[in-house]
Amino acid sequence: MDFRSIILKMLRSTSQNGVSERVLELFEEYYNLTLKWAEKINITANLSPENFVLENILDPYLCVQSFALSAANLDEKAVIADMGCGGGYVGIVAKLAFFPHQKLYLVDSDRKKINFCKQAVRELGLEPVEAICTRIEGFQPDESLDLVFSRATWGAQQAFEYVSPLLSQEGSLLYLTGKKEHLIGDYAGGSYEIPVKNAVRYYEIIKKGDQ
Repeated sequence: MDFRSIILKMLRSTSQNGVSERVLELFEEYYNLTLKWAEKINITANLSPENFVLENILDPYLCVQSFALSAANLDEKAVIADMGCGGGYVGIVAKLAFFPHQKLYLVDSDRKKINFCKQAVRELGLEPVEAICTRIEGFQPDESLDLVFSRATWGAQQAFEYVSPLLSQEGSLLYLTGKKEHLIGDYAGGSYEIPVKNAVRYYEIIKKGDQ
């Protein structure tokens, strides 16, 4: 089964029928670019079409959708960051599917992965996006962040302590993880199931104003 057939099947299995043809094309371009770069560097272990769709597209898609449905206040001038972005899979999927106009920072300390992100941004025609090679402690954006993604890079509490100084007063951390024990547990969030693998993933939305 080819990439297009797989992603359509997976999206339908979770009742996601609103993804545009253009976004599907860009997801496929992103996958093909990942395969090309994976010959040189370790970007992701999910290189088969099915695993790539499940882990690098559908997982962040379902989580970010949960946030986007309640984020009416996240206007086009909002600024977003994907911290510890790796190959950019959370940030770029979110940019393509939900936040096409908002500024996005992709931040990671691995220069090879950031170089991949820069190439992906160019080839997918994404803007405004900046891919920055730095540790989170050294990240100094020009503006406050309205939304930060962190995908199990640290526990939720530690992640929030790192990003809190960078958030706007109404800013939020959207924390994604496969381990419920990584959550703080006192904030809005939920869970969703990854089809085929029958794996449950968790997320937590921690707002700066709630602290």
